[in-house]
Amino acid sequence: MKKYNPIKSKRFRYGAFSTIMIVIVMALLIAVNSVVSLFDITFDLSQDQIFTMSEDSKQILNAVTEDVTIYALFKSGATGREFLQLKEMIDQYSGVSPRVKVVYRDPYVYPTFVESYKTDGQDIPMNSVIVESAMRFKVIYANELILDNINPQTGAPQGYRYEIEPLVTNAVKYVSNKKLPVIYQVTNHNEYPVTGSIADQIYAANYEFKTLNIMDEPSVPQDASAIILSAPQVDYTPDEVAKIKDYLAHNGRALVFALATNTEQTNFLSIIEAYGVTMDESRIIEGNPSNFSRNMPYFIVPNTAEHEITSNLPVNFVSLYFYASSFSEMEIRKNSSHMYPLLVTSNEAYSKSLATQSQILDKEEGDADGPFNVAVAVEDVVYTPDETRARLVLIGSANFHTEDANYATSGGNANFIVSALNWLVERDEEESVYISPKTINFTQNI
Repeated sequence: MKKYNPIKSKRFRYGAFSTIMIVIVMALLIAVNSVVSLFDITFDLSQDQIFTMSEDSKQILNAVTEDVTIYALFKSGATGREFLQLKEMIDQYSGVSPRVKVVYRDPYVYPTFVESYKTDGQDIPMNSVIVESAMRFKVIYANELILDNINPQTGAPQGYRYEIEPLVTNAVKYVSNKKLPVIYQVTNHNEYPVTGSIADQIYAANYEFKTLNIMDEPSVPQDASAIILSAPQVDYTPDEVAKIKDYLAHNGRALVFALATNTEQTNFLSIIEAYGVTMDESRIIEGNPSNFSRNMPYFIVPNTAEHEITSNLPVNFVSLYFYASSFSEMEIRKNSSHMYPLLVTSNEAYSKSLATQSQILDKEEGDADGPFNVAVAVEDVVYTPDETRARLVLIGSANFHTEDANYATSGGNANFIVSALNWLVERDEEESVYISPKTINFTQNI
């Protein structure tokens, strides 16, 4: 009888083959890991590569000519998902430009480190980031890095918006630029001030942002790249208007928020009327459900018109007006002044005159038909387009720049304001590169 030889059995041969394959795979994994470790290679396996630095950021970093340090205030040995996400993104900065380095500082280990970076007594919490050069520094607070991504129709969070790359990259630009454009916000008329996330976005876009009580000044400061005028609850004085008109007449630039109201604002509105544009004395109701929010037809979500300002907005851009007024060209105006639509309602929109004081939301006889221009650009051009005398951007709202409106659009209103400022001051393409935040919905996996 033939003896059974287990070495020659099919089971043995199959097992041996499996063992050899396991050894080969393990050897390959060890080799790959060695190469990855040697060259500091990382892989972003998240959907849509949430934590991969964009080419725009790399272009900005490669253009930096000053030494910049990014201080990440992270707890030593932290392993939480949020920490790892922040670290994964920030670690990439030192690998792009030799001028940029990343330094980790645990506030518990270095308790006095942040003291010199505090402004107005505001604490700098764990997981914040400080970006510094020899010229200036910028603090990015932990609660700014990852935000809710809001559904503009319902107002409810639908995911997260990762602002890490936009904020850190723009902070690097901010601290390394030798000279920054200065934007002055005219105040002292009980207007809604530009503060909070909108002001942060203006700073992040590398502008100096200051307030101006023009009543106490002989004129608009000479270093002003643009001014911001917000809808006043107390009208401007003739003297204030004269100073602003003189500034605009000499190649001045202005971002103007205006809203039709029963409050007297004749002097204020004369500023835009000097350029052949009038604000319609009415409030807009949107008839298309796709163009209003939270089932409130006076919460307007407008469409974008073709213009340089809107072409530089992110693909998923959306803006919101809690109440809106519209602009139109006057029949009698200077030939040199031209108005261009930026944000426009749907054709189903209609407006109600303030004179009727109607409280009915449904369309009534006498209501004007849309579409309406709720944001416009205005240029006053002498002879040729290359000889611009003035530029204005008009937004038909008193609260477009408030925290609530910006939160409801996941930063969309701030994006529009920054793009408008870039156009007003004529920043070139390299200076005005927009770094989009990365967004992820609750249904996605990372």
